[in-house]
Amino acid sequence: MKMSKNRMPARTSITVHAYREAGVEPTIAEMLAEPIVRTLMERDAISDDTIVRVIAEARAQLAERRAA
Repeated sequence: MKMSKNRMPARTSITVHAYREAGVEPTIAEMLAEPIVRTLMERDAISDDTIVRVIAEARAQLAERRAA
């Protein structure tokens, strides 16, 4: 198994390479599809809908603060 500098297994996913440039970020759907995220969400009994709702609420609050 190939190891990265920090002694963690190196990821060979194509999506990992897409995010090496500054300013490029994964979508919410891509993050929610990650196996570790799915595992943690299952453990914590949190649904995709809950995550999307919380993100929408946070965006709305930030927009209100910026407008004030």
